[in-house]
Amino acid sequence: EQQAALLRFFTEMKVELLESMNATATRLVGAQAIQEASIKDLQQEMAAREEEATVIGAKVEAHEALHTKWQSRFEELDTRMRRKNLRILGLEEGLEGSDLPGYVAEMLSSLMGEGAGPAPLELEEAYRVMARRPRANEPPRAVL
Repeated sequence: EQQAALLRFFTEMKVELLESMNATATRLVGAQAIQEASIKDLQQEMAAREEEATVIGAKVEAHEALHTKWQSRFEELDTRMRRKNLRILGLEEGLEGSDLPGYVAEMLSSLMGEGAGPAPLELEEAYRVMARRPRANEPPRAVL
């Protein structure tokens, strides 16, 4: 009788243990499936971001090349423009009246003499450098 009771007890324990293990295994399988789906989603998202990064990298390289090209062109134009400039220092402020380009053209023509260049001398523009008007004891602004 004691043996039968022990056998029944161990059989019930075995059944309960197996049911508990099956329930736990089912939960683990479900959790694993959810994690696998999440991992798959993350992998797809990462692949999409890598593709976007590749496209953006190509665009950055193209913009860098364009920037280099335009910077080179700008420097070329800047130096070309500077080579055509003539800087006149010491020309007293106010002598030119309201027509600085005309005054400078006339002054240069008279300094160079007749036949030294086209008559009349043509200037694209003439202006004083951007600075405040000098006081009486300060040197005049340069003319470009």
